[in-house]
Amino acid sequence: MLGDKIRNVRNSLGVLADKVNEGVWAYLKVCQAELTDAADAVEEIERAVAMEKKPIPAATPAK
Repeated sequence: MLGDKIRNVRNSLGVLADKVNEGVWAYLKVCQAELTDAADAVEEIERAVAMEKKPIPAATPAK
């Protein structure tokens, strides 16, 4: 979901690799790393929220 969108932006920056000088590319690689970290964090949050929304099954009475 949102993590995928962030990763798509990260991957799109790769298109610029041969179009910019080394200094700019070094900066863009840092941006890519930050976007990867952000995508990972968002996916972790999304999993946690999804788990909170799962219904808890009713307890079975003891025999």
